[in-house]
Amino acid sequence: MATYKGHIIGGIIAFTLITPLVSYFFPNEHANSLFYLFFLGMTLTGALFPDIDTHSTIRKIGYYMTPLLVLFALINTYYHLLIPLFFLWFCIFLLRHRTITHRFWFLIVCTCLSYFFITEKYPNAHSFVLTSCVYFLGGAVSHIFLDNALGRHNRSKHSKK
Repeated sequence: MATYKGHIIGGIIAFTLITPLVSYFFPNEHANSLFYLFFLGMTLTGALFPDIDTHSTIRKIGYYMTPLLVLFALINTYYHLLIPLFFLWFCIFLLRHRTITHRFWFLIVCTCLSYFFITEKYPNAHSFVLTSCVYFLGGAVSHIFLDNALGRHNRSKHSKK
């Protein structure tokens, strides 16, 4: 099992692998340093997201951010954000470690639902939201890959003793 530092490194590697593919499919669309910085943030968020069900830094951020985001959504009448925020709260407080947040199908469903929720409200941001989702999913896949690869390595190392 990788630590959060290992997952951040995995997210950076995923970002460097995804960027040429995104540049190929969306040439010059988001070729700005600020966009790439944002997409790096999305990749790192994805790389840490599966561990939202543990007592980790990302979970602590979720403790404080979820109520603030709910308050923001209510004040600004962004009611469409309440369903994903409730879902985030559910993941943070009620799930045990390595349950559905470590399943590939769950990550794809979360990413697709996020895409549909956001593009429903902001249809002109289709390609930006799609690109953000690709980076997030790439980071999340790197997390699952690292957990599985390092988990097998650690199990085989301990079984030889």
